[in-house]
Amino acid sequence: MILVEAEEFARLVDLRYSETNTFSGLHKSWNNCSFSTGPLEPELQATCERLTELSNGGNRTYIGRSNNFDESKYWSIMIKLSNGQYYCRGTSGKSVINNGGWSPVNQGTIGCYGNP
Repeated sequence: MILVEAEEFARLVDLRYSETNTFSGLHKSWNNCSFSTGPLEPELQATCERLTELSNGGNRTYIGRSNNFDESKYWSIMIKLSNGQYYCRGTSGKSVINNGGWSPVNQGTIGCYGNP
């Protein structure tokens, strides 16, 4: 269920980008489901809250991108799964389930924080 919600979130983010030509309304942080007012804000908010709930909260859902990327053009979501792995999905459209957990090397896996 959590992966379905993550893909729905990605679909909404991409749809919002197609309407605004920017990802800037996505606030970079853990478990922050507040978005700048704009297209699809209520849907993004609701989906983010479901993701946070499904991942059991507590620094388990990250939305944003690394400081090495222009926030208007790139985004990523990382969700800690119940088995300790992270699911990543980013601007590239690629996703991965990362076995290595939250480490600088694994953050750079395609779809993750350091390689959206």
